[in-house]
Amino acid sequence: MLTLYQRGIVLLFSLLLFACGQETARQSTGSIAPKNNAPGNNVHKKNVSTSIGNAEPAPALIHRKPAVRRQVISNELTNGDPIEPFRVIHIDGDILDLVVSGIQLLVASNGFMEVYELENFERVKRMDFEKIENFYGDLHLPHLFSADISPSGMIVFVKETANGKSVVQLQEGSGAITLIPENANLAIRKVRFLDEANILMATIESEVILFNLNESSMSYKHQLSLSAFSDFSINLENHQVVLADESGVIPYFDGDSGRVEFLLKGGNLDKIFDIDIAKNRIITGGKDRSVSIYNLESDVVDKYSTDFYIYAVALDENAERALLILDEDNHVGLFDIKTGKITAILQGDGKSLGFLKFISDHQALGATYNQIFLWSFR
Repeated sequence: MLTLYQRGIVLLFSLLLFACGQETARQSTGSIAPKNNAPGNNVHKKNVSTSIGNAEPAPALIHRKPAVRRQVISNELTNGDPIEPFRVIHIDGDILDLVVSGIQLLVASNGFMEVYELENFERVKRMDFEKIENFYGDLHLPHLFSADISPSGMIVFVKETANGKSVVQLQEGSGAITLIPENANLAIRKVRFLDEANILMATIESEVILFNLNESSMSYKHQLSLSAFSDFSINLENHQVVLADESGVIPYFDGDSGRVEFLLKGGNLDKIFDIDIAKNRIITGGKDRSVSIYNLESDVVDKYSTDFYIYAVALDENAERALLILDEDNHVGLFDIKTGKITAILQGDGKSLGFLKFISDHQALGATYNQIFLWSFR
């Protein structure tokens, strides 16, 4: 006959076996409800859907880890003296988002957006927003977390609403329509036009959403990572998208379907602040104080280590040159990817740069908190 102590041991062992069986069943059936189906995450808007129809099961993810070549940035100039800005644009508030689209420059700030013509760099449009009330009843200008402008002039933007929520709206002409209402409880932090009919969005939780303007609904809504979102970039030639988050791993996915083609790793080992894609190259800058340039064709990543955080990077449209921060004085290097050399140093005023963009083959811009520097080079 078993003693009381022995019975306790048998009972504990039985419970452990039962728990292991439940865990095995859960993993084999995938019975955990996805985060997207949690209460409060559905969009309360007529005709807005988060499903993608009879989608096929997602294939197993492919992990790509290119060979890492550790490089050193050479500061030896091969093309003359440092270049001063030919113009500086002063903004009335902090720059929260900045987009170069064709011949237009869009700037989003606290309570307003401005559009500039890139041929003469003159402001052609300004949109102001009324103050909102915070948790304490105080009035303040709403944050415009992100914005984009299409070639036809449509503007999509994420605007802060009362009590810390946000709404996604589309401005066309003099009116604005709501795409994602605040009661959808989606903390969207970036929006970009995939084309004139589709807008790609990302939440702070690294969910990606494709919103179709013709159908006034979501084409898909997928969670690509469990890490907090940082940035994404679209290759508009083929609608391939790369997403950056706090992990340093980069999901590479098709913007039209949301299907992840592979996960890219090996460059940054910590949070990626900024990411850009052009042709078959991807550039990242991150918290691990490095710039990584991936070549998807040769499956190699060149990693350039620094002594400071890299908040902004950029590729030109042909993926031949890059913009990157050179030092703690925030000098910008015009970097020849093929030769690995700096061909020009672009100077600002020493303040931290949060945005770098190519305007054309011979012009670029960099933005601090409330200034935009414009440079011209050969």
